[in-house]
Amino acid sequence: MTDSELDALPFAHALDRLDALTAQLDAPDLPLETAVETYEQGMALARHCLARLDAAQARVTHLALADDD
Repeated sequence: MTDSELDALPFAHALDRLDALTAQLDAPDLPLETAVETYEQGMALARHCLARLDAAQARVTHLALADDD
């Protein structure tokens, strides 16, 4: 998945995809190369989700501080 595809991916869809990749990694017969690729995809999705959560937290903090003024 490219960076632009990740940027366009809604948070909920990214989280669902991350859950699916996690389930794939639990498969006992997953070939090593596939496991590594799946892990890489999962890490990219995890970074994407964390960035989205950080941005949302920053917005909430900004709004809360604006309310205090």
